[in-house]
Amino acid sequence: MRRFFNILIWIILVLGVTAVIFVVIRENKEVLFKEMIISINYPEGDVFISENQIESIILNADSSIYSNGIYNVKTNELEKLIEQNAYVNSAEVSTTIDGKLIVNVDQRQPIFRVESGKESFYVDNYGSLLPLSPDYVSRVVIVNGHIKNIDFKEIKEISFKEIKEISFIKENDISGLKDIFFLIKYIRNDAFLKALIEQIYVNRNKEIELIPKIGNQVILFGEIENIEEKLKNLQLFYTQGMEINGWGAYKVINVKFSNQVVCTKI
Repeated sequence: MRRFFNILIWIILVLGVTAVIFVVIRENKEVLFKEMIISINYPEGDVFISENQIESIILNADSSIYSNGIYNVKTNELEKLIEQNAYVNSAEVSTTIDGKLIVNVDQRQPIFRVESGKESFYVDNYGSLLPLSPDYVSRVVIVNGHIKNIDFKEIKEISFKEIKEISFIKENDISGLKDIFFLIKYIRNDAFLKALIEQIYVNRNKEIELIPKIGNQVILFGEIENIEEKLKNLQLFYTQGMEINGWGAYKVINVKFSNQVVCTKI
């Protein structure tokens, strides 16, 4: 008998929950939109996409959205549409029972800008390519020099994080940019180096040159190897060695050799 009552109680609970869900759905069908709340996460303050642009994407997908009930909104489809924007990393769309559409967007964050002979584009913090914006310019590290002409449309789906082999710039691939991606990720993890370096130049010998924001010197980094050691030597030289002769005493700071910094004076 006790087992029978337990089963009966569970049946009543299930029916009760089902009834509540049915009532909520029915009420949601009748509740019209009152407000669209859009929130965009800008990782480092760069603004490539605005709330007005996100709202336009939604209204272009469904111009009658404010006259429809909450239940009729296809949030998954709206998320996919928003994520088709080149500057959007991810989007979450949800509704509330009081008639609000909640949109949370995570914007992509560029960490350097490539200027090849053919065109320019950004690379974001995930190693994916990002087109330039006609409305906004991000103040990130510039990468230029003797870089193979790159067609952005042909490689825009590439993510450098997915390229496993480490090799320097070759005639027929973009592995050099992938190497630079890892170098810049390392630089950005150090506050001093991030504030110091504003440009990376690939010279005729396919070696990396770092251009600092202050001073007229060129930092000859060499190939992408022993990154941690080279940058530690560089930082040590700037924080201690520069005090001896001053910032304007050198034209080349060479860190490409192991365990040493070789300088050429002006």
